[in-house]
Amino acid sequence: MTSKLLVVEDSPTQAAVIKGLLQNHNYQVTTVNDGKQALNAIKKGIPDLIISDILMPEMDGYELCKKIKSDSTTRDIPVILLTRLSDSEEILKGLSCGADCFISKPYDEKYLISQVENNLSPNSLSKNEKIPFSTQIFFNGKNRIIQAEQQNVIKLLINIYEEAIQRNDELLKAQRELNTINDRLESLVEDRTADLLAEMELSGQMADKLKKSEDKFRLMMENSADAIFVTDTKGTYLYTNIAASNMLGYTSGEFKKMSVADIAPFEKDDDYQTFLKKVISEGKIYMEVELIKKNGDLIPVDLNSVLLPDGTLYASFRDITERKSVQESLRKAKEVAEEHSRLKTAFLHNISHEIRTPMNAIVGFCTLLDEPDLEPQVQKSYINTIIQSSNHLLEIITDIVDIANIEANLVKMKKTEININTFLDELCLRFLPQAKEKKLGISYNSSLTDSEAMVLIDTTKVSRIVSNIMENALKFTDNGSIEVSCREKNDFLIIGIADTGIGISEEHHNKIFERFYRLQNSRTRFYEGIGLGLSIAKSYIELMEGQIWLESKPQEGSVFYFSIPVERIK
Repeated sequence: MTSKLLVVEDSPTQAAVIKGLLQNHNYQVTTVNDGKQALNAIKKGIPDLIISDILMPEMDGYELCKKIKSDSTTRDIPVILLTRLSDSEEILKGLSCGADCFISKPYDEKYLISQVENNLSPNSLSKNEKIPFSTQIFFNGKNRIIQAEQQNVIKLLINIYEEAIQRNDELLKAQRELNTINDRLESLVEDRTADLLAEMELSGQMADKLKKSEDKFRLMMENSADAIFVTDTKGTYLYTNIAASNMLGYTSGEFKKMSVADIAPFEKDDDYQTFLKKVISEGKIYMEVELIKKNGDLIPVDLNSVLLPDGTLYASFRDITERKSVQESLRKAKEVAEEHSRLKTAFLHNISHEIRTPMNAIVGFCTLLDEPDLEPQVQKSYINTIIQSSNHLLEIITDIVDIANIEANLVKMKKTEININTFLDELCLRFLPQAKEKKLGISYNSSLTDSEAMVLIDTTKVSRIVSNIMENALKFTDNGSIEVSCREKNDFLIIGIADTGIGISEEHHNKIFERFYRLQNSRTRFYEGIGLGLSIAKSYIELMEGQIWLESKPQEGSVFYFSIPVERIK
């Protein structure tokens, strides 16, 4: 059976190299970035062996190994740590954490595979053969308690011995190569001495060319579009070009009195030191950072830094403000799209429930109507339930069709002349039975005379708008009254629907007009309906070139207003 290995390595490149090597030897390999991810992966499936780097974010290799060895379900998993056995501190930490094997970086591939095979071998020590080992030593000015298992101490000594042998072989090989090189060097010195006299004749010409090359290089740096800095290893500026002054607002003289830490907004000095050490150790670095301009503004830049042969650091910065702007925009658009998709999904789940509820009632009570000897009063109540459920189902279907037509841009205007006072008054009467059922008052008030009330509107859409708002008012009002009003202002009809219901907090005033938003409001989930009424109303109002808004506070009721242009027959 193929052994399952877990590789814990925060460097994607190193992780890919190790994974490829192990897969070439027919191992099944999973990779994670740090110790926390490793523990989660172990919970999903116990691996046969774990290979872990030591220096990692979140949780390092020592802590990971300790947690594995302290858990009875995972303590027998062999753990190989990739480390530097020449570092005394790491050796002591390695002993305490209970690792089964230590391999130094850079590692020999054959040696790594051999250690994997040894630790997976059925002949390796079982947990019953593991003997605890504890001692206290004084090292580097500190008392240290070492707790490990004897076989791990033995393994560590063997690892150190094997590493020493390997390093000795490398030194012998290097010595042989060095002897060969020395022999060649002596021959080359003789040949070079003969050539040197000829080259000295050309030195004058080379000096001239070098001077021209230096002048050309300096001219290129001075006129580069990128900001260029040269610093020492402490970060003190040795050179800055014109673009650097233009970007950050400092003169070259001011730069020479400063260091990189003065313009880099690192929160702690340790962050800057880590950055500086990384450039020095790796030879180059590329990353995105923010710099502080002289006026205090922050500017995002691409940083490209290189360690030069003379020990100084070269760095170039490119302003990426525009690119970043296109990206807090692409990210925002992505978030909006994801939110819309999420709301649509939630809507589909909700609509399924809303349709199923009245359908179940219709089917169930239709079945009950077929029972023999059904009393007339009971039969009437069943029929009323079927009618109410059918009306509710029809409302749901109507909302869905309206939304589909709005999204497909299929809604058209059809205006007729009506008396808006009569129209709204009759609309209020239509909701009177529902209001009486909840013991609510309902009324209509208008400031328009009969002649002023004669207007051209799309009665179907205005009726739908008012009805949707009225239905919400009745739904969320348990005491008090609902009042519909109409007035004219600046060639617009202003229609208001006021209720004494539960009210709406200000943070939701704009969101309640968004499609499907109701699904996210835990308070309204106790009320039936799919929450598209206000969205449909808003779409119709905007189609008529009007606006909708509200005034509301929690527990103080709500007033919804909408405006539509006034049109009259001339």
